[in-house]
Amino acid sequence: MIDELAGQSRLVVIGECPELLRTVEQRFAQAEVVHCNSFLAAIAELARRPARAVLASVDAASWRLPEALAGLRQVDVQTRIVLCCEPALEPLARQAGANDYVILPADGEELDQALHMPATDTAATLRALPKVARAATGEELAALAEVLGELDEPVGRLLDRLCGLLRNVFRAEAVCIKTTESAGQAGPHLSEAVLTQPIEHEGQVLGRIMLGKTPGGYQAEQAERLARYGRLTAAVLAAAKRTRQWRLQALTDDLTCLPNRRYLMQFLPDLLRRAARSRFRVTVLIFDLDDFKRYNDQFGHSVGDELIRETGQLFRRHCRKHDVVTRYGGDEFCVVFWDADQPRVAGSKHPSTAIEVLKRFREALQRHEFPALGPSGRGHLTISGGLASFPWDASDTDELLRAADAALRQAKAAGKNRIHLVGGEDGAGGERPHASPLPPETS
Repeated sequence: MIDELAGQSRLVVIGECPELLRTVEQRFAQAEVVHCNSFLAAIAELARRPARAVLASVDAASWRLPEALAGLRQVDVQTRIVLCCEPALEPLARQAGANDYVILPADGEELDQALHMPATDTAATLRALPKVARAATGEELAALAEVLGELDEPVGRLLDRLCGLLRNVFRAEAVCIKTTESAGQAGPHLSEAVLTQPIEHEGQVLGRIMLGKTPGGYQAEQAERLARYGRLTAAVLAAAKRTRQWRLQALTDDLTCLPNRRYLMQFLPDLLRRAARSRFRVTVLIFDLDDFKRYNDQFGHSVGDELIRETGQLFRRHCRKHDVVTRYGGDEFCVVFWDADQPRVAGSKHPSTAIEVLKRFREALQRHEFPALGPSGRGHLTISGGLASFPWDASDTDELLRAADAALRQAKAAGKNRIHLVGGEDGAGGERPHASPLPPETS
């Protein structure tokens, strides 16, 4: 039962690296680990049955690595690909196009993060659960399954669920669980705890379970059962913490530390539904860096990465707190501006707040000194973008993003270094500087 709830994970390990294979099998004991000697064998294995992730050992002979990764993705685009290499081969692994890479000998926590899946320590703790489940009723097991299925919920709600479960199991008048992060309650306010149990994980006290009165009082057997639930609660809290970490990693861009496109596609549809109900405005900006390929070609991809990272953080600093700045892909960013107020006058399409933010950002961009470009880089970096508003320019998420993207293309066609409004003129434009858009080469 616990294996089903925790998820039957499947990992494919490629290459002759016994130490890596042994580490994966030990750390992810809950997973099915399949070993393939070559990328060709791994492609055939994925075609037979999908896997959660592929770990590939990289050596000096892996000169056709990008083609091999492309072959894996053609079979299963959802599979996460992680490369494992010696320190000297890090540049090869970094540029090959995998989801992530780790340096050998592989560190356990790095593998956890790279694979986005639980390690043995959490799974082993959860395996203590059948000792409770064997003596449990069907109703108790169903409630327990619901708790484990909601590990990504807020901690307080998760604790409320556990309290409700414990109240039914022990027929307690009230139950309270308090932890260092939050608290949960079931029943009336607990004025006096009759039976308590500390919640401990890896030698650390996370909190305490407190039960109120029960008909006939508590017996030694029930105290022992509560101790098992203490261990279960610790395991659930640890798993919930890990789940929140995975979710945050999955929705965060590694380079800029901004929300990524996956986050945007979860956030924006919900926001538009709220905007339709409450009649407030939403404006989307898609922008990119002008002539970005030339920066990459002249200075290298590491400098290009630095420009993307600094530009994203600079824009974030000039936005309001509730506006959302995301990395859309490559050197493109998507910004969502929204105001919870009454709609504008019919026919008005001018997103004034977004324009003001853009003006401040572009002024800051002209003043900003990018260390990677040196002193001569100041004032040379420009952006082009497209603005579209809901509900005037689109009725849903896809239409809104397409409209903003079309406006971006119009801005590029008009000469770059400008922001184009759907159905309007340049809202925050400016003439391209007479100086070259790139600083002179340095020796």
